[in-house]
Amino acid sequence: MNAKVRKSANLLLRLAIMVLTMVFLYRQLFAKTGAEQWIDMIGPLLLPGRARNLFLFALALLTLNLMLESLKWQLIIQPLEQVPFVNALAAVLAGISVSLFLPNRIGDYLGRIFVLRKANPAEAVLLTVIGSFSQLIVIGIAGAIALLILLPRMQFLQFLPEPFGFWSVLLMSILAIGAGILLYFNLPLLRRVFSGRKGWVFRIEQLLGVYELLSNQRLFLLLLISAARYLVFSTQFYLLILAFGQPVPYLTALTLISMIYLLMTLIPTIAISELGIRGSVTVAVFALYFGADVAQTGMVVLAASSMLWLINLAFPALLGAFAVNRLRFIRTDD
Repeated sequence: MNAKVRKSANLLLRLAIMVLTMVFLYRQLFAKTGAEQWIDMIGPLLLPGRARNLFLFALALLTLNLMLESLKWQLIIQPLEQVPFVNALAAVLAGISVSLFLPNRIGDYLGRIFVLRKANPAEAVLLTVIGSFSQLIVIGIAGAIALLILLPRMQFLQFLPEPFGFWSVLLMSILAIGAGILLYFNLPLLRRVFSGRKGWVFRIEQLLGVYELLSNQRLFLLLLISAARYLVFSTQFYLLILAFGQPVPYLTALTLISMIYLLMTLIPTIAISELGIRGSVTVAVFALYFGADVAQTGMVVLAASSMLWLINLAFPALLGAFAVNRLRFIRTDD
C-alpha cells in the first residue's frame, strides 16, 4: 500500500471513529434522555455550596483516574515498546471512544494498540487484556467482601440455613478469586495448553509467549495501581451520592458500590448502554440497604450513577474522539 492510500485510509478511519462517537453520545445524552433532564441534574451542582464542592472534587478525580489507567497501560506495554505518557493517555482516551460502540469494552483494546509504532498488535492486545484482568481481580475481591456483608439482606437466599449460605458464598468466592490470582501470576502456563500443535494453534502458542515478558513484580505493581484506581472511582461515586443530598456512611456506601461494580462486571454490555443498566443495578443494590425507603433514595443514587457515567465515560470519550488523531491504523510496514 503506497503512502497516499495509507494516509487516506488512516484519515477515514479516524473520521469514522469521531463521527460514531459523536452520534452515540448525542443519542445517549440528548435523544434518549433529553437535555432538560441533564440540565435539571447538573444545575444544582453548579450553585455555590457543599454540593458544588463535592461535585468538583469528583470531577477532579477523573484526572487521577485517567492518569492511573494510562500509567498502568504504559507499564504493561513497556516490554514491547516504550510509550510516552502522553501517548499512553491518548491511547486510553481513544480506547474509551471506540468502546462506545463495541461490546464488552473490546474497543478499549483495539483503540489503544493503534497508538503503537513497532509492537506486534496481537501481542499488544494480549498484554492489554492483562491490565483489565488485574482490575477484574480487584473488583472481584471487593465485590466478594461486599457480597458477604450484604448476604443477610438478600431475601432470595433466606431459605438457606444462615451458616450454610455464608460459608457457601465464602468458599465459592475464595475458589474463584484464588483461581484468578493463580492464573494471573502464572500466565506463561497458558502457552503449554497449545504446545506441540501445528498450524494456527502453533501461532497462538507463539503469541502467548509474550506473557513471559511480565515479571511477578510488574504484575503485582499492576494490581496495586488497579486497587488505587478502584478506590478513586468508588470515591467519585460516593462523593456524587453526597452531592445529590443522600447521607450514607462511607464504609456502607463503599460496600454497596463494590456490589454494584461486581454485578456490572458480570453483565455483558456495551458502554453506550451502560448508563441505563448501571442505573437499574444501582437502585436494586441500594434497596438492600434502604429497604422500603429506597423510593426516597432511588432518584438520588440514579442521578449519582448517571453523573458518574457522564464524568468517567462520556466526557473522556469526547476527548478520545479527538485523541484518535494520534492513532495509526495502517502502519508503514503493514
